[in-house]
Amino acid sequence: MKILDLGCGNKKHEIRGAKIVGVDVNPKSAGDVVHDLNKIPWPFEDNEFDEVICQDILEHLEDIPAVMTEIYRVSKKGGKIRIRTPHYSSHYAYNDPTHVHFFGYQAFDGFCRDGKFRMVETRLLFPRIWRMLGLSAIINHYPRRWEQLVAFIIRAENMYIELEVAKK
Repeated sequence: MKILDLGCGNKKHEIRGAKIVGVDVNPKSAGDVVHDLNKIPWPFEDNEFDEVICQDILEHLEDIPAVMTEIYRVSKKGGKIRIRTPHYSSHYAYNDPTHVHFFGYQAFDGFCRDGKFRMVETRLLFPRIWRMLGLSAIINHYPRRWEQLVAFIIRAENMYIELEVAKK
C-alpha cells in the first residue's frame, strides 16, 4: 500500500505495512518530497497512490478544485482520500493567518457530483465538552440544521471527510 501524506510537516503519518510518501513545502520538514502543493502538476505519476491523507493542509492551499483534480490524478481507482480541516465555525479556522479557505459541512459534496469521487463519510469533530454532553452525536445527525442555526454558538473544531476515487 502506497500513501501520499500531503503537507506532512514535521511528522509524517505512520501506518504499519504502508509506504508513506510525505510532501511539504518546507525543506526542514519530515517530507520525502519538497514541493509547493499550489504548483500543479505535482511530481508524481498518474494512479500512483492507494490513499491520500490531507490533514490540516487544504485550508492553506489556493485552488481547491485544482488540488482535488490533482488528488484524483495521482490516486488509484478505489483509492481513499482522508481529509481533516477546520470547520468554518472553529476558532482554528480564523487564528492562523496562513489559512486561505474555510469549509462547511457540504463543501466536498460538489466534488462527488461529476463522478470522480464518492462520499464515504463526513463528520464534524467537536471539543471534548460537547462530546461528553452528547451534543456531538446529535449535531452529526442534523449537521445542516446545526450550521444554519447554532454553528457559531456550539462550535465545531474540525471536519473529517473520507472520499473514494471512482475511476473507471
